[in-house]
Amino acid sequence: SGPYYAEVVLGYESVAADLGRSVLILSTHGRPAAPAMVEEMADRCDGMVVMGRTVPDSLLERLHTRGMPLVLLARPQVEGIDSVKADNTGSAEQLAAHVLAQGARRLTLVGDPAMAPDLGERWAAVGRVAAEQPGTTVTTVATPVFDEAAGRAVARTALAGTLPDAFVCANDEVALGVLSALGLAGVDVPDQVLVTGWDDIMAARYAGLTTVRQPMRELGGTAARLLD
Repeated sequence: SGPYYAEVVLGYESVAADLGRSVLILSTHGRPAAPAMVEEMADRCDGMVVMGRTVPDSLLERLHTRGMPLVLLARPQVEGIDSVKADNTGSAEQLAAHVLAQGARRLTLVGDPAMAPDLGERWAAVGRVAAEQPGTTVTTVATPVFDEAAGRAVARTALAGTLPDAFVCANDEVALGVLSALGLAGVDVPDQVLVTGWDDIMAARYAGLTTVRQPMRELGGTAARLLD
């Protein structure tokens, strides 16, 4: 669910249709039975794109050994299997440098890197850039999901104490939730607090949110071409 996943799937489906391929979508959504579901799906299709940490590497290696064509999307590489991912490190370094250039020294990273491999790479890059700036502190607030409600909850908790100089959010949905809570509390963004997102979904543009544009449809389309 969410605009990021929708855009990636639309990009995949569009290219797959051009290539004359039909598409089955299996949404695992953190289900404990996900590995069994994926293995059962593998018996009913000619190739698979696996997005994020849906299943363990051991299952992917087993399917690869069986000869199942696989492409990994937005997850760590597995030897011998094609993989598609955005440049998380370079773009996160640029974002961190931009935030620090605005004078921010107390950064709060909103989002649990254990939930998304891409996010782990981004937070590591932000931490390295921040470490080069004396007097900078970085705090990570893990959220169970990456949506507006999570962003609002994080901002409300921060409002009850000391606000950071910047909220660097896992995606635009979380950032929009932070913006909403800060706005209701009368906190000016960006004069009092900086807020950044990730992905550049349409709503972020209307909100004037500072974000990192991710080629979402291109990620899905590239995966479809690799699988063909």
